[in-house]
Amino acid sequence: MRAVELVIGQIEKEYVGARITIDGERSFVKTGNLIAIAIDHPESRSLDPHVHTHCLIVNATQSPTNGKWYALSNEQILADQQYLGLQYRHHLVLEVQKLGYEIQLLEGGQFEIVGYSRPQLLASSQRQQQTLELAPENPTWEQRNTARLLTRSSKQHVCEEELVRNQRARLQELEIAFVTPSQPRPDLKGTPLTPQILEEAIAHCSEYQVAFRRQDLEKYILSEHLTCDLSRLDDLIAQNTELIRTPETNRVRYTTRLLIRRFPINLLPIRQSDGLNQNIPFRQKWISCQSPLDCPHCFFSQ
Repeated sequence: MRAVELVIGQIEKEYVGARITIDGERSFVKTGNLIAIAIDHPESRSLDPHVHTHCLIVNATQSPTNGKWYALSNEQILADQQYLGLQYRHHLVLEVQKLGYEIQLLEGGQFEIVGYSRPQLLASSQRQQQTLELAPENPTWEQRNTARLLTRSSKQHVCEEELVRNQRARLQELEIAFVTPSQPRPDLKGTPLTPQILEEAIAHCSEYQVAFRRQDLEKYILSEHLTCDLSRLDDLIAQNTELIRTPETNRVRYTTRLLIRRFPINLLPIRQSDGLNQNIPFRQKWISCQSPLDCPHCFFSQ
């Protein structure tokens, strides 16, 4: 539940907002508050042992300025499902380790508790077997998610006593015993984030995007280093001389000096301080430039 609370808190702080009309102009306004209820479920749709949490978020958020309630604008939340899922598993794996369990990191930001063999895990999860049977070999996140949806059966309603009894009988049949954790480690911290790991993330993001967000960097880092402590990320970004923040005012994105040199950027805003064409609205002040890092008029030369 702690991992759920942390991710819901992140969504509330970084994502929640509404489209509000102010002075005739409709725009996205962050509100920073939501109403949600978390419901724990101990079983999968196939009645396998599968503790998970459903979060029901009310489609309403309150403006901090006028106190009015508006419908949530959830487009970015949906777009960042993979990223938020990684954040959840990042917090979850640390909480599992704090309880005293040893973990094994897997590809794609996944992990397992040490002490169970792969055949045991597959045998104990009928839902996983159904998904793997339909999904292609080495499926992507989208393919795996599609397979889950296509194989999802109706929920079965079984009383808790019968559910636990049947689950224990099945585990005994499969000769699976519960792993006993070692000494709890409540003060456990994540593994250190190093400049080298950030460089890996920058290189990866640069392969696919000319400009990328902090979330894109985090997404790569957690997919490769799930237990990594991200608390130093802002400091390392500030210290990295290759990263350059783009001049956009409505969002924070980064590019690199190498990308600017490799791909001449045709739309770069002129610095307002240059005093060129001051009668033209700033959003229309664009120039074509082949050397934006050296040009005295370009944002990136600052």
